[in-house]
Amino acid sequence: YAGDGVNVTVVTQWPFGSSVTVLVTPLGSGGLSLDLALRIPAWTTGDVAVTVNGVAWGTAGTPGSYLHVVRQWSGETAVAFALPATFAVHPYTGLSQLPPFTRYAYTY
Repeated sequence: YAGDGVNVTVVTQWPFGSSVTVLVTPLGSGGLSLDLALRIPAWTTGDVAVTVNGVAWGTAGTPGSYLHVVRQWSGETAVAFALPATFAVHPYTGLSQLPPFTRYAYTY
């Protein structure tokens, strides 16, 4: 996103890696007061720790919610976190059942 006096860039290898870095850069020289809302997906495994320029943010993100990073932004700021995922097996409940077979869906 570029506009309203700020550039926001997301750097990630997801889904091939779990790390995510959000770079926030105000366009003006005076900085910017901004609420950066990070969506923490429900499928993550456990709370998500966040750092701002390498310093731990006060609260962790909870799966299925938003973590708000509210601060005065100046210069390029790196907000980093990881989205941990696990391999899971789910019984298939779709319409195309093949009796007597039991089928499963696999998620990561």
